[in-house]
Amino acid sequence: MRMKFYSKLIEALLSRAVRLCVLTVAIGILFPSVRLPAFGLIYLIVFYYSFKSYRSKSTPCFYAMVTISVIGIIVHFYSYCNYLQVKRYIEENSTLSLGMVSDGEYIGTGQGLRSPIKLKVSVQDHKIVAVKILHYQDIVNGLDDISNKIGGTEVSLKEYVPKTAFGITKTASGYQTAIVDALWKGVAKAPTLSPLARFTYTVVENHFGRTAFNSMAIIFIIILTFDFFLQPVLKKDTGQSLNCYNCQVCVGACPIKMVEGQPFPMTMVLLARLGNYEQVAKLARYCVGCGRCAAKCPVGNSGPSVAAACVIASRNKRKRLEAESATTQEKSIQENLG
Repeated sequence: MRMKFYSKLIEALLSRAVRLCVLTVAIGILFPSVRLPAFGLIYLIVFYYSFKSYRSKSTPCFYAMVTISVIGIIVHFYSYCNYLQVKRYIEENSTLSLGMVSDGEYIGTGQGLRSPIKLKVSVQDHKIVAVKILHYQDIVNGLDDISNKIGGTEVSLKEYVPKTAFGITKTASGYQTAIVDALWKGVAKAPTLSPLARFTYTVVENHFGRTAFNSMAIIFIIILTFDFFLQPVLKKDTGQSLNCYNCQVCVGACPIKMVEGQPFPMTMVLLARLGNYEQVAKLARYCVGCGRCAAKCPVGNSGPSVAAACVIASRNKRKRLEAESATTQEKSIQENLG
């Protein structure tokens, strides 16, 4: 049973679409600034393929996606109502009196210029006695003047933000938001977001801007590079395709040399690297199996060996799809008869 599970897992990972979805979800979890675009892209892709599958095979996957969508809308509506309740209370008390805040230490967060600001506020005798930055990866020195001014009995959302360079202004605003966020946690009767609402806004959190866009572009390139090397590693006997230099020495040694306007067998090896086993299986018909490419290749890549592995992979995939199609048709016939 366990071997069957691992076999299906490897089979799923051999699909580039599945791998890219898994990596995109991982990036969305690790990088909050691109979380909403990443999760939104995954949702649209899965919804599209489930609808396409529903039209062709009438599979229940589409109904599952519709159910998930409806539940998501209901949860988001509830979270938004909870958010409005908290927002209304904060607006009515926009100038927070420290007389409402119990003594203790509170942690708050706010959005800085390029990353979140996390800090700890210490309150004693209803006064701020210390503010400690726990995490911020940007211009921390811009917060020194603000830290020296904070104190007294009230903290307003509009105070202490200097009218200087944009970066400092953005950082200072996020810094004060983090302080206010921390202090509200010390107000006993203040309404708070429910755990479900916090989870919802964590999932749909969005700070997408120029910096996030540039970061996402770099991450996307890293994903493609990683996936480029992962495909031959997952498929048995195709790993040698990673060694190809694109030098075309094999083309000079091969008696065929060109197939459909492409250098042969180098094109076949490169397609194997990308996981296009069906196309490799078509090109493999032109291979005479002489092995001259392996003899001349500086790293010893064998065109016939790569072709054989891809042909086997292509046949196995075709058999699996035919078996799944037959099973689906059988179930459909039984449902119609029943």
